[in-house]
Amino acid sequence: ASCSDFKTQAASDGGGGGATSSVATGGTGGASTSDGGSGGSLSGECGNGIIEIPEECDGEKLAETSCANLGFLGGTLTCHNDCSGFNTSSCTLPSAGVVINELSSSENDFVELFNNGDDTIDLSGWQLTDQSPELEEHVYLFPADTLLDPGAYLVLIKGEDHIFGLGNNDKVVLNNAQGTEQDNANYGPGEADLSYCRIPNGAGPFTICDTPTPGATND
Repeated sequence: ASCSDFKTQAASDGGGGGATSSVATGGTGGASTSDGGSGGSLSGECGNGIIEIPEECDGEKLAETSCANLGFLGGTLTCHNDCSGFNTSSCTLPSAGVVINELSSSENDFVELFNNGDDTIDLSGWQLTDQSPELEEHVYLFPADTLLDPGAYLVLIKGEDHIFGLGNNDKVVLNNAQGTEQDNANYGPGEADLSYCRIPNGAGPFTICDTPTPGATND
């Protein structure tokens, strides 16, 4: 989709219809999953608990990096046995349902939702917030009868839908009507300047994307 096609609610290639309600309001890139270290130590000092060049981590020392920093929903990040990089096999991704699929902190600060499940989801009473949910103006409440079909996108735009802006270093959280967190996108400085999106579309971890594709697949 073109960057100008922001107010889009269109189904993906394999999905069904779009959202049945026109809603008013609302790290470095992803890491590939690995199951452990390979090969020998990069240096004789791997395992001493001190990160030394060219190590990215060492034992429990992860350089303040977490699964969330690498675009995952949560989970436990560990270091490869040879200190060559991070093991993301225990990081988690959102389960089937509505997920935050893409966002941008430039211009209209759009947030794209995607239903990666098999059932239509009623978003009535759900909330979308940034990292300041204690402020009323930073919370978008989905109106009644907002339905998102399987394979469908819903793009929310600042000024038309939500009224809060997305900062250079921010977090977007999606809560259901009971207040339970369904998904979040936590990005660092500059990572969402163009697009911060899930690869593979609707299911993978977040990464920096070169081209915004609101209302269309990220692949």
